[in-house]
Order: sequence, then structure tokens, then C-alpha cells
Amino acid sequence: MTESAEIDSSSQPSQEGKKSSGRGRAFWRRLLQLDDTPESIALGAAIGMFVAWTPTVGIQMVMIIALALVIPMNRIAAFVAIYISNPVTMVPMYYLDYVVGLFLLGREGMGYDEFLDLWNVTVEIANKESYWTATKIFFEQLGLPLLTATFVGGTVIGTLTAVPTYPLTLKW
Repeated sequence: MTESAEIDSSSQPSQEGKKSSGRGRAFWRRLLQLDDTPESIALGAAIGMFVAWTPTVGIQMVMIIALALVIPMNRIAAFVAIYISNPVTMVPMYYLDYVVGLFLLGREGMGYDEFLDLWNVTVEIANKESYWTATKIFFEQLGLPLLTATFVGGTVIGTLTAVPTYPLTLKW
């Protein structure tokens, strides 16, 4: 055997190395790709988009898990979609829910600055007390008529974003 042949064979990974490399690759593929049917992934993304627009922060993941028990959807796709409502986007999203709901119900309500002030007070309470106490106070401050508007608006916007999410996700 020549020296170049020895170098070539030693530079190739062993069979054991190939197995562990294959397992590692499979792990990353499962982590980075959703291993499901395109329809299930699209349905999960669409339902996640709907839930993201509802004023249910704090229980959105629980809602996805509960819905996944009765709807054959990809939970991971749904979890990813609900994170469009996050600490940066939550106030504008919920305010849009609120304004759309007010419009649809034919009501008047507070402006964005007043809504933001109420939200900031809620955040301060959450920092001192607990998230759940702050959420309860926020919804009490909104009151039932305004809370209803937020849910109505969230349902409408959620539907309007979920419906195109399904075919767009299928296409993607």
C-alpha cells in the first residue's frame, strides 16, 4: 500500500463516525424541519395565527395543546405562529383587536395613549405582584364591554390572518 492510499483511507471517517454523524444530522433535521404532512403543518400555522390574535396571552400554548387534542395539526407550527404576539408586538396587536372590536360593535373607547398607559400600569403590577394578578387588573380596568370588543376584534383579525396562512404555508 502506498503512502497516498494510507492518507486517503485515514482521512475517511470510520463506519462508527458515519453512524453518529447520521444520528446528529437526523436530530438537527427533526429540530429544524417539521416532520409532518404539509396539510398538518399548514393547519397548525393557521390555528396558531388565529390564537396569536386573541387576547389570551399566558394561555396561548395551553390553548394550542388543547386544540391539538381534537384537531389533527402540527403543534410546533402552531407554537411558532403564536409567537407573533410577543412583548414587542403585544400592545399594538391587542390595541388593533380592541379598535376593530369597537368598530364592529359600534362603540367608542380609549385612544392608543390611554390604552398604553393602562398596559404600562399592568406591567408595573406584574413586576411587583404576579403576571396573573396584573392580567386580572388589566381586564378589570378594560371592563366587560371593552374586553368584549377586544375578543370580537381578535376573533375577526385572527380569522382574517389564519385563512390565508393555510394556503401560504402549503405553498411555502
